[in-house]
Amino acid sequence: MLLFETWQHGWISTRPDLLVLCAVLGMLIGIMGTTYDIVKSYKEIDEILLQKCDPKSYLAVISYARSYGRELRFKGWQKTVFEMAQQRYIKAEIADGNLEAARKALHEEWSGKKNSRMYKQTAMNLELVEAYQCSDAEKYHNLFLQAGKVFQKNPLFIAEKLLLEQNFEQAAEVLQEYKTSVLYNNVLRSYLLGLCCDKLGNQKTARNHMQYAAEYGNTMPCREKAEAWLTANHDLQRPDDTAE
Repeated sequence: MLLFETWQHGWISTRPDLLVLCAVLGMLIGIMGTTYDIVKSYKEIDEILLQKCDPKSYLAVISYARSYGRELRFKGWQKTVFEMAQQRYIKAEIADGNLEAARKALHEEWSGKKNSRMYKQTAMNLELVEAYQCSDAEKYHNLFLQAGKVFQKNPLFIAEKLLLEQNFEQAAEVLQEYKTSVLYNNVLRSYLLGLCCDKLGNQKTARNHMQYAAEYGNTMPCREKAEAWLTANHDLQRPDDTAE
């Protein structure tokens, strides 16, 4: 069982909040529930990723839910709960930068219909991320055209498309206009803005954005990338520094 393994490795014994969340997920999958209760419980768990910017802990919790659910014969709402855990597991792998694991879960281990809206959106999310990571502007552009409004109206996906097309000024404008209360999205926004400013030759402003990503990114992959950028540009003067 994943719960036992993670206990042995220590993280869950030092994070009692995650142990509680695992128990909640187990109960959700193991019993019948209403749509409202399911959505409410998942919303609380999603805070680990969205507001704590901790894809590693989020992945551990969702992995437990998925592992537990795969052993059940579904009745009533149990199937809905498992499908939501399944989708979140793939998104958690993506958020943690584990694209191979996400691809395997999507194409080889997915339980349920592959023509559902949930499956198609999850697959598109993965394909776009893979295209961006490979710096494949043409593939990203073609995927974006068929991605649907949920992606085409998302400023982060729009900005990535523009970055791949080397349209840094327009990408920066899109990101500057983007306002969100979700810390995870703000960290991504700041990191992408840092890239834009760097390409536009404004390294001091880029440093501000990279520092934000490094400070609040927690276990997000872009935090390490921001820190690497800051290390490589350590000789830049801070914008608020003044000569004595």
